[in-house]
Amino acid sequence: VDFVFLEAAYSRGSGGRPFTFRWEVVEVVDAATHRDNATETARARGIVLTQFTDDKLVFVREGNAYNEIDLDVDRSLRAGYVYRFRLTVRNLLGLSDTIIHNLKVVEKPFPMVLPLVDRLFLQAPAESWQAFAVNVGVPHECQASPADLTTTWLHMPTNPNA
Repeated sequence: VDFVFLEAAYSRGSGGRPFTFRWEVVEVVDAATHRDNATETARARGIVLTQFTDDKLVFVREGNAYNEIDLDVDRSLRAGYVYRFRLTVRNLLGLSDTIIHNLKVVEKPFPMVLPLVDRLFLQAPAESWQAFAVNVGVPHECQASPADLTTTWLHMPTNPNA
């Protein structure tokens, strides 16, 4: 995968009211030594400051560009590190909560699996039958010719006789 998006915009509060979000870099840990790397932490925090939105962060794989910003700013995540992000979510009453996300960056690319239906449709009740279709994007480093594929599977109700 050449890009990483950290996004929380699909979350909603009571009555479908939107939350406000804030992503922060807590620390960056060297995966080999399990120690905080202050230099990479400062660099990652600088990347967050270049983004103009609090609810979505964009990072690129080293050597890639997502858009013209990446021609001037290095927004890449480095292989061999674990990036720890804090997401703070606040509702319209001002109540908030946080969660920590760990993102380990590895050298080898991996396939990206995306649903071919609206995300809200994926919240199927346990008692319903659903057919899901996904597209599996194979990174260009892993293929000699275009190799994306689409597949479907059937979600069976927890009690098919209900």
